[in-house]
Order: sequence, then C-alpha cells, then structure tokens
Amino acid sequence: MDICFPKIKYENYVGWDSISLSMKIDFDTTFYKYFPEGIKMFSTVNKIGWIFYEPNWWDWTILYDSISIDGNSIYSVSPPDSLTFFQKQSNSDFLLLVQYTTFAGNKIDDNKYESIITINYSIWNNTSLDVVAIDELTTRMSFNKLGNKWPYRGVILKLSSEIFERLPMFAK
Repeated sequence: MDICFPKIKYENYVGWDSISLSMKIDFDTTFYKYFPEGIKMFSTVNKIGWIFYEPNWWDWTILYDSISIDGNSIYSVSPPDSLTFFQKQSNSDFLLLVQYTTFAGNKIDDNKYESIITINYSIWNNTSLDVVAIDELTTRMSFNKLGNKWPYRGVILKLSSEIFERLPMFAK
C-alpha cells in the first residue's frame, strides 16, 4: 500500500509562533513514523510506501456527484485525475489517498489531557482504480500525564487501527 499524502511546506505557516510550529513538526515526524507501523500492526498490509503530492486547496481531490431520481439520491464517486498519476508512481496493490489530517491537543482539567486527530482519506484499488473506502475519521485518546512533548504516538496508532477495523478485506 502506498500512502499518498499532501506535501507539507512549513514556509507557508507564516505567523505561527515557534512553539506551535515545533508541535506541527513533531506531529508530522511522528505521523510519518507511526502511521505506517500502525497499518502494518492492525491489517494484513505489510509493505508501505509514501507518495507526496502538491495539494490543490481550491479543488477537492475526489469528486462526489449526486443525482436525484424519483426523490431518491444516487451518489457517484469519480476518481481524481491525479489518481492515475499516483497509479503510475506506485507498485502497490492499494493507494491510501489522504486529503488532510488535523490534530488538536486539549487540556481537560489539571491532570487530564486529550489528543484528537481527524483524517479524511480514501483507499483505491491500484489495478482497477475502484474505490475501496472513503471516510473522515476522528480519533480521541485521553491521558493523565504530559511529558516534555505532546504524546502523539498512541493516538496515531489508534487512528490506524480504527481505519482498518472498518475494512474486513484487510483484517488480520
């Protein structure tokens, strides 16, 4: 499986204070390391690669069409033009296309903290370009102690687990 992920340009984070930017870099570094490990841990996928792409923030990567017939809506999903670009770069059976991730760390009370990650993704069969899954998933994890850095690893592994527990075709 290849993970197609938006290329991050830290120079675009103008106006961020150094602490927020440092947390963003820490999160990204941890995500790149533990997200693939979580996929391997909680699914039958055993080989992971990365394809980084320049996102077009003015246009969604995946096109959703809604057609109304006799008051019932039928939805179709069109693969993005860039999917064939990813397909040519990949030797994997599946592509996990990430449109975006967000992270929030909350202090609930004096000794309780919470990590929240949201990911918007789709998984495509690389041979047929059939869509396997499209979802937006939010994962939360609470903990009691805060060390020197925010602990991202646990919530990232939990995110990997929750993505693949919904997909029986990848079940261990």
